[in-house]
Amino acid sequence: MLCRTKSGEQVCRELARFLTGRLEETFEISNRSVTLPIVSTWMVMPLYESSFDQILKKLDGFRAGGG
Repeated sequence: MLCRTKSGEQVCRELARFLTGRLEETFEISNRSVTLPIVSTWMVMPLYESSFDQILKKLDGFRAGGG
């Protein structure tokens, strides 16, 4: 969770700048090099605009792939 005083749109732009670059990590395993891409999925949800039950419902929907 990130706490920001910026608008949701500004936070989305901030995260997009960071997460649009290619992220990967390289590991050495048994004298071999393995590079794995790191992929993320995220959403911005202002918590102060929703009840606890609404927040849980949104998070469950996001986790299930419903955005």
